[in-house]
Amino acid sequence: MLLHALALPQVFLDFPLRADSDTAVMLDAVQRTGGLAGAWRWFAGDWLLENGFYRPISSLSIALDYTLYGEVAWGFRLTNWLLMVLTAIGAFFLMREYARLIEYPHADWLAVGVAVALSLQQTGLTYLLGNWSAWWFVGLVVAGIGVFRHRGKNSNLTSLSPLSVYGEGGDAAPRTHGSPSPFTERGLGGEVQQAGENATAAPEVEAEPCTLISRGLGDEVATAGKREVLRWSWLPLFLAVGALFWGFDRLLETHYTRLITWVPSRTALLGTLFGVWAVYCLLRGASARRWGWLGLGGALYLLALGSYEQPITLIPIIGALAFWRRGQWGAWGWKAFGAVALAGLLIIALRLSLLSTEPTRYQQQQLRSSLMGPITSYLTELIPPTAQWQYWQSVGTNFEILLVDKQGWDNLVGTLLYLGVLTAFWRGRALLGGALLWHALAFLPMAFLHYFEHYMYLPQLGKTLFDVGLVAWGYREVRRLLLRGSEVDLSS
Repeated sequence: MLLHALALPQVFLDFPLRADSDTAVMLDAVQRTGGLAGAWRWFAGDWLLENGFYRPISSLSIALDYTLYGEVAWGFRLTNWLLMVLTAIGAFFLMREYARLIEYPHADWLAVGVAVALSLQQTGLTYLLGNWSAWWFVGLVVAGIGVFRHRGKNSNLTSLSPLSVYGEGGDAAPRTHGSPSPFTERGLGGEVQQAGENATAAPEVEAEPCTLISRGLGDEVATAGKREVLRWSWLPLFLAVGALFWGFDRLLETHYTRLITWVPSRTALLGTLFGVWAVYCLLRGASARRWGWLGLGGALYLLALGSYEQPITLIPIIGALAFWRRGQWGAWGWKAFGAVALAGLLIIALRLSLLSTEPTRYQQQQLRSSLMGPITSYLTELIPPTAQWQYWQSVGTNFEILLVDKQGWDNLVGTLLYLGVLTAFWRGRALLGGALLWHALAFLPMAFLHYFEHYMYLPQLGKTLFDVGLVAWGYREVRRLLLRGSEVDLSS
């Protein structure tokens, strides 16, 4: 709420409603039908702009605002602002429910991260950080972990206790008789393991856990172990930094400038709001095996489709979840899928029966003229390094241009760092795979249309979850690697 409060000045901008031509047409349509008194008209035909779309809920929403506020601009914008607040709250509950479903270890924090990031993006507040490089945020993360590591070195714990008593998670590490030393388990090299075996084989030596250094192995063991860790840690650290960089870079580059001020964005705001809460209710219903939750989810999804066409892409997502969780949900997953499928069929039937099937002039104008444009936009949105194709095509074999062109080096480093994204995706595919599926399906139909900002709003939820997941994975990996190096330093 605090972050959204910072965007409240957009609600009260001195900008008349009729300055936008689409808004003016919508207001005229509401006036002609008598406001709420003629609301039935929107359920039996075309919506306010009369350009071939069945959107009765969005039309009703605009008519309600007109009844309450007349043509006072701040009233319409306040409604848009409230819808964004409710969407961010819904994103928190949906992300927490999904994270718990996949047994993500920090579900609450992940949900908070997504809700905060989405709030910053949809209110345009990330624009204030637009001139900041993602490297600043990567540096802050690494520096923070470094400070924690330094404090750990100066603590009053004995130097061997982190290795001999506790695992990396802070819980007691179980060890059975004859199991290798924790030094060996942490990959400090064959020298340590051989030393442990020699010590165990000598009956006259009273062996105790993790007393290798006190047996006289001295600095050679610690030095060999440290070399082994440093030899194999640089690549995982590079991949973790790559995930951090791309996560922060994509989070910071996204900002919306007129979701509040442009009244026609009401369609996407309502569709996303109802869609997010519908999926949350359906997940709860399938998990708890409760008809009430499923019924509420189906009703909210019907409202989403009555507001905007884009939420139709959520049907295959629910189907994929039902198939994936078929062992745990059983028939309840398919009941959830059936609820959204029936809602989709109902809206399609109403659209085909009440409106002409011939594309309107507006719809024809919105379609992009070639197939290459949608393909390029789609791949660039999902896999950012593909945007470099035209650059490298222009460079060809003239690599000497890299001597003077900074962009070439930026592209090259960015592509190498993207290996961290691929690694994070594979390691955390339960979380990131679901996020990518949402992003990819919700954006797919919009790639064939000329760009409008609100087209990206529903896909943004999956994209933000993916980016926050990248940052979380990169943070955990950097912390694990640096603290492991700290433990090696302590052992020496």
